[in-house]
Order: sequence, then structure tokens, then C-alpha cells
Amino acid sequence: MNLTGGHGASVRIETCGKTFADGTRALERATLDIARGETLVLLGPSGCGKTTMLRIIAGLEVPDAGGRVLFDDKDMTSVPIERRNVGMVFQSYALFPNMSVADNIGYGLKIRGMGRQERAARVAELVALTNISGLENRRVNQLSGGQRQRVALARAVAIRPGILLLDEPLTALDAALRDRLRGELNRLLRALGITTIYVTHDQSEAMELASWLNSLVQRISSKPRSRTAILCCWADGSRSAARRASKPQSP
Repeated sequence: MNLTGGHGASVRIETCGKTFADGTRALERATLDIARGETLVLLGPSGCGKTTMLRIIAGLEVPDAGGRVLFDDKDMTSVPIERRNVGMVFQSYALFPNMSVADNIGYGLKIRGMGRQERAARVAELVALTNISGLENRRVNQLSGGQRQRVALARAVAIRPGILLLDEPLTALDAALRDRLRGELNRLLRALGITTIYVTHDQSEAMELASWLNSLVQRISSKPRSRTAILCCWADGSRSAARRASKPQSP
């Protein structure tokens, strides 16, 4: 069994925007292309539409009419989240408090009908990959914040998703732990080769996870003169040098 090696899906976000029923414009129309195995980082302040974009990709939100989400050139816009083969890690991690670490990691495999022996082998591989060996039988409330983050990530990738979605997974941690885990996360994403979309408001995270940068400035709020910069950073393991993004301009 091999969890490493690229097996991600390409993603195209085609003129996707989001307007809620009360008229709030959460996201202006945007088009993005993410190659298989790349990491895209969406960087911007709270409320700028990063998470809305992530939820559209996941299938938790439906884009405005005319918008499309494609995985490997297949239109997934109307496909429910459980059929998109997407792994997700939230700010809160959303772990099951009544389960052990091993059971949390293997939960997605169990509901997919994987046998006990194969499931145990995959959980063991992920435990080693995320550096949480020895914690398999602990409950969630017995873990530190960093350990919970690793468990959540291991659970998300256990099902071998084509796309991994990370919504500010390090936000709840203190600064020193955040710095250390950022490097570990970078190593893990490179090893897994899964197409990853990472949301953050922390420029340091974006710079570390990306190997080349592209800045995109677009209006995403319907409020007058409200503009923000979203920095889109693609990471490609075959690239070694980073290119500085252009500095976002004020409106």
C-alpha cells in the first residue's frame, strides 16, 4: 500500500460566484485552474470569500447560475459532497470525541466498507506519516492541539481523496506550534501529492506552502468601495524557486 505519490484530480472553478438569499454577495465570479497534485493557497482577511470558495468546491454551497466546478474536466457542480471524493479539515477539526485516535482516522474507511485488517494497515501507515505513533488508543480530549490537527489531517487523507480542502487548519494553535506544524504540513502535502486547496489569512503560511505565487485582486463584496486582495499561490513539487507576488493595490 502506498499513500504517497500523486493521485490528485485537476480542478477548474469556472465563473463561480455566490449570492445568498438575503442579497448578500459573498463572492464575485472567479475562475481558477489547479493542476493535478498542486497546492492552491487562498490568502485574504476574514470575510473576503475564501471559505465560500472552498465550500463551493466541496459541494457545501451551490454557485450562482452559470458557475461550474469541474474535477478532471468532469462537471461536478450538481454532485453532492459525499460523491466528490473530497477530504476536508476544518478550523475546529470536527473529531469524534467518543472515538479513539485510530477509530477517528479509520472512520471514513469503515463507512465505505473496508475490511478490518486493511483498515488497520492504512491507519497504521497514516499514524506513522503524521508522527502520532503511540497515540492510537487515546481519546480526543487527551490530545494536545497539535496532535488533534494531525489526527484530523490523517482522517481526511485516509480515504485517498482526489482533492484535499483545508480551512485555516492551524488557526486555533499558538504561534510557536503553528510555525512548527506549518513545516510538517508542507512536508506532508508534498509527500501525498494530493491536489490541495488551502485557506488562510496568514501570509507566512502561504509563503511556506507555495513555491510560486500569483496575485489576484478582485472585488468580492457588494458594499461600496469594498475591495480585498486574494493571493493565490500554487505549489508544484517540481519547482524550487519562489517568485514574489505583486503587492496588492489599495482601491
